[in-house]
Amino acid sequence: MRFFLCKFLLSAVLFNELKGAVMKKFIFGLSAGRSGSSSLAYLLNSQPSAYVSHELSPILSWAIDRNAIQFKFNQLDHQSNLYDIVGDVAAYYLPYVDGMIQSLAVNLMGVYKFKFIVLKREDKDAFVRSYLTKLTKQNNNPFQSHAGSFKQRNEWDDAFPNYDNISLEQALSLFYDDYYRAAKELVDNYPNNVKIFSMDALNTEAGVKEILDFACIEHQNILVGIKKNQTGEDKNESIIRQRTR
Repeated sequence: MRFFLCKFLLSAVLFNELKGAVMKKFIFGLSAGRSGSSSLAYLLNSQPSAYVSHELSPILSWAIDRNAIQFKFNQLDHQSNLYDIVGDVAAYYLPYVDGMIQSLAVNLMGVYKFKFIVLKREDKDAFVRSYLTKLTKQNNNPFQSHAGSFKQRNEWDDAFPNYDNISLEQALSLFYDDYYRAAKELVDNYPNNVKIFSMDALNTEAGVKEILDFACIEHQNILVGIKKNQTGEDKNESIIRQRTR
């Protein structure tokens, strides 16, 4: 699968207005799904002076939409006037990361700081089972075309790549491989901006601290054991331990 990457730039006028301003910190969380993204958003949003959402509307398409990513950027930029840290967490940011970082290097250096935290569920079989449970409950399938299918179409259908002419289970397995292969390439190209963490990092103080350190969050609210948006076999009692550093 090929990921088409974009470059979006702020206008020179806006850039000139921002020169000399306090650096704005943007944090984006990513995962292939069913891998702790809701919990990551909760953790980041719980930090001092932070506004970090989960799947902030509008949903981005997997195919690059320059207007949509610029609109999303403007949404967060507006919030950055009120908060020290802003961001969003969603699977669909992956195709846009390269363009966002290149924009940072070309036009936004010294004004913005971008960090991309990628969560990975190490057990691919559990990832596939969890997705199958979720999609069965929702009666939809955003990973394959709906021609001749009883599955319901919704706004998420354009937010994922398509894998047709194979089973849904095979499609999910391929998506997992493709997603984290592309994420690894981003880490290799931009190690200061992108890092992959096991979703299990959310369950230990050391793991949470490593995530927050990478995000350059100085005054840390350590929350351990956050479990949000669980379905089926993922469900268990959430235990949240909190400590402020």
